[in-house]
Amino acid sequence: MRDRLRQGGLIGMFISLPAPSLVESLGGIGFDALVLDAEHAAFGIAELEALIRAADVAGLPALVRVAAIGPDIGRAWTWGRRAS
Repeated sequence: MRDRLRQGGLIGMFISLPAPSLVESLGGIGFDALVLDAEHAAFGIAELEALIRAADVAGLPALVRVAAIGPDIGRAWTWGRRAS
């Protein structure tokens, strides 16, 4: 992802729907990365983990936008590590 960013940018999308099939589809049409918007969307633990798994299956790096600095950052990192 860093190399692609250095070469001129990434094409990505913010995801606010808990739809793993949407995430998998975005990997197949050329997106470079996703941002899972846990700040503005109602993602629970199960939904966020399912989205991270779908991104992993699609070969897309997934960044998690958390609601606030605090325990959610550690949780998002842990969920991402389990999904990979």
